[in-house]
Amino acid sequence: CRDNSGMTPLMRSLSAASNRVLLQAGADVNARDAAGNTVLAHQAGVLIGCIGYCAPDFEALDLLKAAGVQAPGREVAEAWIAEAHSQACAALENMDACAFESWLLKFYV
Repeated sequence: CRDNSGMTPLMRSLSAASNRVLLQAGADVNARDAAGNTVLAHQAGVLIGCIGYCAPDFEALDLLKAAGVQAPGREVAEAWIAEAHSQACAALENMDACAFESWLLKFYV
């Protein structure tokens, strides 16, 4: 199912637990919304937005990767990394941004 903007429940998922349930139910890990944004883009965006507020939990993204989510293009990945680092104002936040960068770069290794 999709909402008016083409978003699926998996795009709106905020946790590993809900990802797990949705993926087991057959959710399309590579679906795109009406604007062309992917499931990974939505969930990575939420994670990036959490930097500085709470420690990012990569389990939800790990489940997407294990389910065969398509890697973002290199330019998109670099933009996400830049955004993550722009959210970091303190040493611990920078560690979170670096952790996100390391997670994302695993697609290209």
